[in-house]
Amino acid sequence: MPTKSMPKEKCAVETAHSRRLRAHLRDIFGSYQRIDRISVRAKSVDRFVAKAEKEIEGKRKYDDPLTQIQDQLGARIVTFYKSDVEKLTAEVAKYFRHIESLQIVPESESEFGYEGMHFVLFLPRDIFDDEIKESESIVSVRGTHLLGAEDL
Repeated sequence: MPTKSMPKEKCAVETAHSRRLRAHLRDIFGSYQRIDRISVRAKSVDRFVAKAEKEIEGKRKYDDPLTQIQDQLGARIVTFYKSDVEKLTAEVAKYFRHIESLQIVPESESEFGYEGMHFVLFLPRDIFDDEIKESESIVSVRGTHLLGAEDL
């Protein structure tokens, strides 16, 4: 069973990984003119523990949370225009090994929200230490679009 002290050991590692991933994403996407921001975060210890302790029908959802929880690192690339999401999606495919993706769209055209792609990807091993195991190298990346003037 995970405790608040168990993932803390990984907290410094995750923070180092988030800095490396942020730098890597900025290297790849930094020259794109219409990107509002690139952000990366490591899941907080409290949120990790809460997720790790989730139960479904009285049984823990995760047998091995450290390897099964896929969003220990998350990245977000926010563009100004919807038309850029497709271009950035193609770029993500060039640089990351893909696990799954999900297109995010508002439920109705009149709803204000964001539109974009959500990916679960393997971390690029060449920018991380050799001790990262394959099962620990998963990152959740959201290539997102904030609704802008062209969408109104």
